[in-house]
Amino acid sequence: PVSTDQHLRATLFFFFSGQEMSEHTTTMEALLQILVGEADITLDDDFHHVGPGDWIRMPPNLRHSITATTPLKMLLVVLRDTKG
Repeated sequence: PVSTDQHLRATLFFFFSGQEMSEHTTTMEALLQILVGEADITLDDDFHHVGPGDWIRMPPNLRHSITATTPLKMLLVVLRDTKG
């Protein structure tokens, strides 16, 4: 992680062209920002082609996957549930 505390965890990801992260879910809300490159992202059954500057907000339990279509750098911020 680039940064982590009780409220969030920020992680930089680097992908080679064609590299992918298979479909998965998380129990926490997350924000994804594309910094460099392009990718195909699937959110449940919706397909998106994204590039530099694009943001995606993912609510908890959303099925998602990502495939880099070029070398890719992205920032993932997971928002931790601080209730309780």
